[in-house]
Amino acid sequence: MQDGHAKDQLIYEITGDLARKDPAAAALAYVNSFQPGPVRDSAAQSDVWSNNTSPPSELVEVARSISGVDERSRAQGVACMR
Repeated sequence: MQDGHAKDQLIYEITGDLARKDPAAAALAYVNSFQPGPVRDSAAQSDVWSNNTSPPSELVEVARSISGVDERSRAQGVACMR
């Protein structure tokens, strides 16, 4: 269980860094490189929370792809506040 959390955290950090550097291309491509599931959800959350330059409508679409209900709701809220 610890290893899974560590992997999710690493994915979150990598995606956040990519989102700050090249949000429109690199971060989203990285998110979409994962199969649906917890790792992709973590990457998508990080993209939404860290991406300050993409249009909110794009961030809402990324947030909508998160499978966890609570995580999806929080990410959609962040995207909508932008």
